[in-house]
Amino acid sequence: MASRIAKLCAEVACFLAVVTPLGAAHAAEPAIPTGLTQHRIAGQVLVGATADGKLVVYDLTDPQTPQKRFEKQLEGQILDLRIADGVVFAVIGRHEVQAFALSGARLDSYRPAAAVDLAAGATPATPEARTAKMVVGRVGNVREGRLLIELDSTGGVRPGDRLLVRSQQREVRLNLFSDREEEVVSNAAIAVIEVRQVQGNKAIADLSRGELADVGDTVEPTQRPANPAPWLAERVGHTAWVRATVRPMFNFGKVNVASLTDFAGGWYWNWLHLQARLSPFGASMPQTVHLTNFHVLAGYQNDVAEFAVGGGYFFNRFQARSEYQCDDGGIVALKDEPASGSSAGGVKEPPRFTCRQAGPSVVQQLRLGSVDGVNLRLTNSLAIDSGKFRFGYLEGSVDFPVARAINLYAAGGGSAGVKFGEIGTRTYFRGVGGRDSLILTTGIGGSTMRTDELFGGTAKSYDNGIGGTYSYMEDEEKSVGGLHIAVGLELRL
Repeated sequence: MASRIAKLCAEVACFLAVVTPLGAAHAAEPAIPTGLTQHRIAGQVLVGATADGKLVVYDLTDPQTPQKRFEKQLEGQILDLRIADGVVFAVIGRHEVQAFALSGARLDSYRPAAAVDLAAGATPATPEARTAKMVVGRVGNVREGRLLIELDSTGGVRPGDRLLVRSQQREVRLNLFSDREEEVVSNAAIAVIEVRQVQGNKAIADLSRGELADVGDTVEPTQRPANPAPWLAERVGHTAWVRATVRPMFNFGKVNVASLTDFAGGWYWNWLHLQARLSPFGASMPQTVHLTNFHVLAGYQNDVAEFAVGGGYFFNRFQARSEYQCDDGGIVALKDEPASGSSAGGVKEPPRFTCRQAGPSVVQQLRLGSVDGVNLRLTNSLAIDSGKFRFGYLEGSVDFPVARAINLYAAGGGSAGVKFGEIGTRTYFRGVGGRDSLILTTGIGGSTMRTDELFGGTAKSYDNGIGGTYSYMEDEEKSVGGLHIAVGLELRL
């Protein structure tokens, strides 16, 4: 009998685990129910076998009166029972071992997490073997947001397949076993890409916005979805950036050409972001516009927000006929002498006022949202003029990604005598946000800027009826403005 049991156990193909409640040892031997051909006791539970091939479970809370709680019909005669380390083994007549989860006084089917064919002599794969089997290639080249993948074989990857990119860059990490920091391969999952083309043992795939890969990174098949929309695309791959935006406009009914221009650049170091900005700089011809807003900022930044403060210099000057027209944001008004000449009708021009604001400025900037995803940006400057803080300039923009390489945006801003607003697109003309990316801004909007001197018009006079004569200007121009187009370029370095 013993040799037969040993032979049957050697042919077992799988086993099922069970968690056996542990109970205190009984002081007295329990009464064994009749009809059992064999039995085993585990704590306060008795598992028995009947002659007709049933497994029966009894509750031994009262050892002298066992209570049947569960029974299960097996397909064959039960030759032997064993309980070891919480697992019930039933050797049945058809040379099969079945295992059942013992939960309280109930038996349920149980399947181990990893079945091992011991009879066939198979051994579990090591982590290294599993990793080697999963890797199907490596990144051979990265350019402008596209990957060239060098495949290990040509038959396993097809267009449309998704691959997971794992970084092979080395990093310093704490080893909990040795409690020491060690340099190890990252192996972090950094991107999910979709194969576009396969040619021989090479494939091409595109990175999504906010994703980055390096030469040597491994790729493996995955069921993870590719990044469909870069709502929270993190800043990747670049430490510096430069940007220039011009807004040429044509004055309605005039030949004046003017522009609001922005120049900016920045540098990242971990959480620190340093910036220098000339935003905006106003220019016009032949009528002159004087507007300068230069500042530098330092701020804290992460993938979803940024707050920066800084200082600089703000200068704004334009001309008006009334000091009330100057008082837009507390700008200082200085009265000018009337022009020495007179109009063709012999009427002197009325007086003018120079509206001027100049001095150091305090600047604040806020970004809510990711650099290359959905974001809201606000920049505000306060000029220190004549010992007082006065409103200098306010600008804001909203970006909303609609495709891998396209954002919709709206922007606007203004100060005393200056206003603009526009809508348009930002196109990732090259790359998807990393180093060497080139972002093209195109938009349309309207803007207006007060000029350094009033121009045009004809001097007129009128009698107030009580002996007083006053002069005024008819059809006089005080600003340039109209529709503008916005064109900008940003380069990531």
